[in-house]
Amino acid sequence: MRNEVKTTTTTEKMPVRTHHPFMDLQKRMDELFNDFSIGYTWPDIFAGSRADVVPSMDVRNAKDKVLVTAELPGVMEKDIDIDVDHDMLTISGEKLTETESKEDEWVRSERSYGSFSRTVRLPFEINPEHVSAKFEHGVLTVEVKRPVEKVRTSKKIPIAGTVKH
Repeated sequence: MRNEVKTTTTTEKMPVRTHHPFMDLQKRMDELFNDFSIGYTWPDIFAGSRADVVPSMDVRNAKDKVLVTAELPGVMEKDIDIDVDHDMLTISGEKLTETESKEDEWVRSERSYGSFSRTVRLPFEINPEHVSAKFEHGVLTVEVKRPVEKVRTSKKIPIAGTVKH
């Protein structure tokens, strides 16, 4: 489906439909990359790249906490690390390849394997004691409790005496 803009004109020589040049360029780029990747898998093209596995993440802001959810299908819990540093939460790990038989011959492989790391900056300093995580059905959920807001107290300070010039 092409993105077309219909225009009306009073002259027969003017085109009735025009194509947006950037939409055509985007379509051609998509076709180029689709043609390029046929018969290859991303890990084969970018072997050794840290971008082999990039987990999808959601970050939800709640009243008293922030929830970070990451999809990690095929990753074992023991292969996941969660680190906090000031206001940064980092989820990293590795998705290991399954053992394969020497007699197997691959026809197509689209699954990604390798190490990954995603970092999220939160709008507050993270207390490591207030971070918890659970891993169920390939989904990691990290709960970071917000720090208690410091109550600001202000007091008007009276000026004692009057200074005369």
